[in-house]
Amino acid sequence: MSSLIQVEPACCPAPTVLHNSSGLRSPEHNFDTSAGVPRNQSIWTSLPITYILTAIVATNSSGRSPDFLGRRPLTEYSSNSSTSQLKLLNATSEPSSIDWKRPSENPTTDERSFHWLHVVKTVIWVLVLLYISVVIGKIAILAMVTAVECRRIAPNPANKLEGMPPVTPVNFLISGENDGKMQQWGPGDWMRPLGGVEMMFAIGGWLRSLNTVQAVYVTSEKPLTRQLVRQALDLLVLRIPVLSTCIDRRGTRFWYKRMAQTVIDFEVCDEDTAKVLFDVQASSYNLSTGPLWKVRMVRMRPDEESPRGVVDENQTMIAFGILHVITDATTNLIICKELVNIINDLLQNRPISSPSYTLSAPHAEPLVDSTKSYLLAYFWKRFFKVIVFDFNKKTTFKGLVPLPKNYAVETRVKKHVFPEDVTSNLIKKCKENSVTVHSFLVTVANVAYYDVARQRTKENVEEVNMYYTDCINLRRFYPQQEKEHIGCHITMYEQKATVSAAKMVDFWGTAKTIKEKLHQDIAQKTCLKVIPIIKWATIIFPFNIYRNRKRACNITDSHYITTNMGDVTELVGTSDAKDPVHISDIYRSVNGEQAGHLFTYTCHTFRKRLYVSIDYCGNKMTDTQATEFFNDMIQKITNLATNGTLK
Repeated sequence: MSSLIQVEPACCPAPTVLHNSSGLRSPEHNFDTSAGVPRNQSIWTSLPITYILTAIVATNSSGRSPDFLGRRPLTEYSSNSSTSQLKLLNATSEPSSIDWKRPSENPTTDERSFHWLHVVKTVIWVLVLLYISVVIGKIAILAMVTAVECRRIAPNPANKLEGMPPVTPVNFLISGENDGKMQQWGPGDWMRPLGGVEMMFAIGGWLRSLNTVQAVYVTSEKPLTRQLVRQALDLLVLRIPVLSTCIDRRGTRFWYKRMAQTVIDFEVCDEDTAKVLFDVQASSYNLSTGPLWKVRMVRMRPDEESPRGVVDENQTMIAFGILHVITDATTNLIICKELVNIINDLLQNRPISSPSYTLSAPHAEPLVDSTKSYLLAYFWKRFFKVIVFDFNKKTTFKGLVPLPKNYAVETRVKKHVFPEDVTSNLIKKCKENSVTVHSFLVTVANVAYYDVARQRTKENVEEVNMYYTDCINLRRFYPQQEKEHIGCHITMYEQKATVSAAKMVDFWGTAKTIKEKLHQDIAQKTCLKVIPIIKWATIIFPFNIYRNRKRACNITDSHYITTNMGDVTELVGTSDAKDPVHISDIYRSVNGEQAGHLFTYTCHTFRKRLYVSIDYCGNKMTDTQATEFFNDMIQKITNLATNGTLK
């Protein structure tokens, strides 16, 4: 006599049941007695992931996990030694005669145990599937980046540098750090693996994004010649090691590699300075062979002004385009300073000094103590959740400030240089209210963007959350002797600030709160914890590349990125009064059409004047919106510097 096992019926409509001539279900499926599913098929691998996710949060009226697996309603199980067959209580030839048994109002201990075991299994499998999806995504992004690079390299203007011979001597060595010690590398040598932040910028470079532009304006007694600047660049390469590097894959990691042959991409242009800067910013680079930089020289017209309004008969703009993976704002300014120093040495027939800089290792990364659970939670909140669930809600305030459509995929610039008196008053006001210039500028930007949001609707907008990312110079965590080493030594740290009408009234108090929060995070090294996962910010890039081709709204995860260099006068240096060439002005910018921010907020002070600019992406911010925001921000800065209030 076969044993009968009672099985709780599922709380769902009865599906159509196939019967054979004996009134039993067709026994062609062999069922497992412990789970009620085919032996040769796992319910965890055969079912859609949607059902698995549903099981985590849903329960039926009896307190048990719902029968989301689509099992047929069963109330009796019959098994014998030869085969396993499923019987229905009071089985007849018609499925409608099934006598359904209502679930127990008070579930037994076994039923409760089954429920919790079911949930635990589901959670474990969801975590496993999430981990697998992350790994697959990493491989897919790497493959996609490689494919895009292969299609984009040919033809690459940087590989056809006519009239640009390699620098001499061709076998010079460059110095740098690796494994805690100083090393020297010759042509073709592997140097060191990329750090987390460098990896993010390398991927961005492959996708023609995150290119830096650093221009230096110089005045001279006589016009600078092409031969003079070219000779100075030859000597500059000997002094700055990152200019002789490229990025290539070694195994599963990306490494710095010494170029097999150092080549300089240098041209003299007769076009407008703005056009040259735009072209340099939109350049592409061959990461695997180099060079990862280029130089363009423009002899300016006698009546043409620099950003701060300098006019000179012999004024020249020298613009560097450098891939962000090998540089940051500090390194860019050092490069410009050293170029001008070399030009003066050549004109004055002074001896050229030996190389004084090395490629520094990422000293901040060994200080990271993040747990895997922290990084997983950060990845979910910062990147995955934004792509899957948010889709621009946090940056558009749920559609209040929509992103543009049918746009031009390019970076545009709006800039302003404040007079000396306004700059001096602004710094004085900041000191009086115990705030930094950085927190002041961030608060002004947040308030100005809040005004843009309020102008978009007649309804009352009580408050908005502004998401911005601070670029933090990691040299503050380095040993003292390391602070002038060059390379890319920054990290990206996302911040959140709530802006409301009440906080606009207490402007200085709000700015002080922002300052204290940032200083606390730096002191506690909280900003270092996210370094291992920074490279995953590029997960947004492929989506935006595709959407840019369709002229559709981009995916965004923050409103803006700040890059505040403070007072750069000392870093740029002051030339000797007897030198024939002097730095008259500087300009810096970075593009980000594929990234997830709307604009880059660039600030610095040079020779007692505050420079403020935004590099906004036409595919994320309309010209009208950018103009309204920037003009409002400049007016608020002027008002606060003059009378201490927003109006």
